[in-house]
Amino acid sequence: MLRWLGYLLLLVLVIAFITSPSEEKFSAFIDTEMKNAACRPYIKHQAYGLFFLKAFSISSVKECKEIKKLKSLQTGTGLKTDVGVPVYGDTHTYLGLFGRFWKL
Repeated sequence: MLRWLGYLLLLVLVIAFITSPSEEKFSAFIDTEMKNAACRPYIKHQAYGLFFLKAFSISSVKECKEIKKLKSLQTGTGLKTDVGVPVYGDTHTYLGLFGRFWKL
């Protein structure tokens, strides 16, 4: 019985290595999840595995709530530019395993 359990665990690890999601797939996934945000989210992606093989990844995403417009230092009124400072809000953590992403 223990031998079959070892084989099953080895099979699960091989499948995890083969189907490990990439950072590009996560970026595409999060773009569709947060398409209504004011700007692009801040993404921190970390992949884990053995040697050069990646088994799973954990990604932290900070959601962009708004873009604060720059103000003039002399008058205190908003400048007429499209430049602004993004304001990030909630942080979400995702687990990438077996080719899918789950919110933790």
